Amino acid sequence: MKIVCLSYGERGESAKLWREKGMTLEKVKADRRREAQAAADLLGGEIEFFDLGDYPMRISEEALYRLVDVYRELQPEFVLTHSLADPYNFDHPLAAHVAQEARIIAQAHGHKPGGKILGAPPVFLFEPHQTEQCDWKPQVLLDITSVWRRSAKHSS
Repeated sequence: MKIVCLSYGERGESAKLWREKGMTLEKVKADRRREAQAAADLLGGEIEFFDLGDYPMRISEEALYRLVDVYRELQPEFVLTHSLADPYNFDHPLAAHVAQEARIIAQAHGHKPGGKILGAPPVFLFEPHQTEQCDWKPQVLLDITSVWRRSAKHSS
């Protein structure tokens, strides 16, 4: 498994950290990076950080093509990304669009001709918290019963 972390969520999803005295952007990013790395380690996955900013996050062509390269190298069986709608966090739909656009470019024979192209892995969207406001409707349900105790142990 590979996790691509486009942003640390350093401005929008780090309110708890910003309440601490003497907090800086660098400290927030470092703390969020440690959290993400710990989660990836727990899952047994590799993580790659793009550090594209937060509130706002902007995607350059360089970042888009970097993600294309990740897809082509990894050849994933599926892609998991954010919902396409989120009225409170514009970075999440942007991440979903970038994930899908990079997947399409990675499939194109004309992008870096002669290189290994990506097949057509399905893209699954998730929305962990504001489902009704993000117009999110589950289409695939996963049974996590076999790993629930391990997950619950680390989420508290």
